[in-house]
Amino acid sequence: MVNHIDIRSVKTAAKDHWQGLLAACGVEVPAKGKHGACPICGGTDRFHFIDDHGHGDWHCRQCDNPSFGDGLDLLVRAKGITIIEAAKVVADALELPLPEPKPARKEAPKSEAQPITEKVNKLIAQSTAGQSDYLTKKGLQCPNQRLLKDGSLLLLTQSLDGTITGAQIIKPNGEKHLVSGTQKKGSFIPLSAITGTPDTFIITEGYATALTVSLVT
Repeated sequence: MVNHIDIRSVKTAAKDHWQGLLAACGVEVPAKGKHGACPICGGTDRFHFIDDHGHGDWHCRQCDNPSFGDGLDLLVRAKGITIIEAAKVVADALELPLPEPKPARKEAPKSEAQPITEKVNKLIAQSTAGQSDYLTKKGLQCPNQRLLKDGSLLLLTQSLDGTITGAQIIKPNGEKHLVSGTQKKGSFIPLSAITGTPDTFIITEGYATALTVSLVT
């Protein structure tokens, strides 16, 4: 019969080996620090095998209370046995070669977002000067616009100090979108290069409107 002192000794001997021990005892758990199926309630992803101090600690967001404990508690709950019986099972397993711990699944590294200046410079390099079909349909003749290969209009956005903050693309059919990563706050699309410190800025809702205003002022 395993007494209280034996239980403590079993826990001491099992420290840092709980993943392998639980597998040897027929209880499958996720890799250390990961979430997965719960061996108690059968939930698919709410079980967390913490084991951060080597005691087989776990927590399940779906289990009835108590919904957490150490490795020995998990064996008791999963197998429906007493703690003394669980300690005996673990003691027997400690005398056997233990399964190798599951390696934590490495998550694919997240690719760093390409800086907006690089995106814009790449688009500029792909553009040519020409007359935009979109502006032509608006009755505007502006032959020196930046155009992409599909005829889309490329408009650069900037801040007051001249820093490029992104770009807007207008397709020949008028469909508009900002290049991913474009900074909206404090940005605008100038009709021409800004020199010095102008006394007045005229702000319009759209690029074609701004061109129209510039022709009549």
